[in-house]
Amino acid sequence: MSRTRIEWALSPSGEAGETENPATGCHTGCSYCYARGVAHTRLRTLYLGGGTLILQAGESEEDARADPFWPRWWPDRFERMKERAEYVHAHPEAKPRGAFLCDMADLFGPWMPAGHIIDLLEVLRHNGHDRFYLLTKYPENLVAYSPFPPNCWVGTTCDTVARLNRARMFLPMVKATVKFLSIEPMLERVVCNHEYVQQEDDMREEYQCGEKYCRLCGHSAPISFLEPNNLTRLNGGQLVPIADWVILGAQTKPDRQPEPGWVRQVYRACGDSGIPLFTKDNVWPLLQQMGEKTHRDFPRS
Repeated sequence: MSRTRIEWALSPSGEAGETENPATGCHTGCSYCYARGVAHTRLRTLYLGGGTLILQAGESEEDARADPFWPRWWPDRFERMKERAEYVHAHPEAKPRGAFLCDMADLFGPWMPAGHIIDLLEVLRHNGHDRFYLLTKYPENLVAYSPFPPNCWVGTTCDTVARLNRARMFLPMVKATVKFLSIEPMLERVVCNHEYVQQEDDMREEYQCGEKYCRLCGHSAPISFLEPNNLTRLNGGQLVPIADWVILGAQTKPDRQPEPGWVRQVYRACGDSGIPLFTKDNVWPLLQQMGEKTHRDFPRS
């Protein structure tokens, strides 16, 4: 494990957490990806010289070997995690750690072999002592591995409203001690506190008669129930939050702050829905300009 400066990836005691990367690399191709930049600079030699390439049918091994950010599996790192699990299993008095797992990869990307994920989750379950943060841009792939070990906090990145819509669809199918949304970077207005108005006559062809729609995002809902925001869903006749925790941050390198109005939507929705909010350091300058207080809230696990 390596110490991390990621503010929210803490140990259970509240001390700074660590990172662990039994897998590295990603094919998603986000323009703002810090991990790809690090892989192509500071860690380039290390990544080109180790790990086992993860190849799909038809992919070029030559191209993969030349790319430091090509998905790789690191058996030696996995073995160290197994050793740690055996140690804490035998020594329950050991100080618990907190680890962001695979911050240099997407463990649940569609290219990742299921066997690697299953083996890794078994190690986390056997560990049972340390806390592990798992974050993906593919919430649909979390469902197959649910329920997660009790010591896993499972999240999905929602940098756009399209990704939040996928989280709304799939997170309710996932069982985990803590489920969270990482709205970092916030590239557009992701969260919307619905302002419903009666449907206009000239739009009746698109919506069923007798519905209302949100004039901000176009979301429609029956008059019988109106979701107050898109961080909640109707479940068994009751509105419930789709996640236990929200992390809010800005884009860095290059720096790009979200719009103040987008941030206010997040603050209001989290407050109305009772969802703990964690604001990262990189968004604090904007919050100061807005006159908003920072948040360092954590969920009850």
